[in-house]
Amino acid sequence: MIEELTAEIPAEQRKAILKLIDLKTNEDMKEVINSINMLKKTVSKDIKHLEDKNAERSKTLYWILGVIVAIMVTLKLFG
Repeated sequence: MIEELTAEIPAEQRKAILKLIDLKTNEDMKEVINSINMLKKTVSKDIKHLEDKNAERSKTLYWILGVIVAIMVTLKLFG
């Protein structure tokens, strides 16, 4: 498609135009890659936060279960 559009342009001007298009495309891709990397970092932080929150809930649940079992054992022995 680009060849069709630039076919009527003299060779030297065509090379310059294509070089500018390549430069613009490369810059745009760098921006896209940077955006993707920033999104990956954000998602990684969010996942880490959720994992930490889940681990904290698990610890709390184990403590509650431990207390319940201790109370049940105490009631069984002395009840």
